[in-house]
Amino acid sequence: MNSVELIFHFEVAEGIDLDRTAQLIRERLAALQTVKVEEVGVRPEVSRLTGAEVVAGIAAAVIIVRSSKELISEIRAMVEEVRKLLNDLKEVKKIAVEAGEELVDIAQLSDRQIGKMSD
Repeated sequence: MNSVELIFHFEVAEGIDLDRTAQLIRERLAALQTVKVEEVGVRPEVSRLTGAEVVAGIAAAVIIVRSSKELISEIRAMVEEVRKLLNDLKEVKKIAVEAGEELVDIAQLSDRQIGKMSD
């Protein structure tokens, strides 16, 4: 069995309760039926300045354990589930994921970058 840790970064709207939103994200990720999640860790991130605005965020680490043949399909399924959070949770403005050395907007994630996530 192989494991992979996926790190997602959720950018949230200004003035949102980060702890409550982090808890909602953790609950949603832990309850996934389409992907077998081994472990989920979620925590608010330190606010950072991007251009002219201060951005608050939440980081989520998800560990998936699968055989190497199933790992890429599990990563794809997890990415699809996380994309749904963008539509379901109005507090979330944007989601990025670490793909190798890159931080990629989840809406722009390519198959090549998904492949890097399994390395």
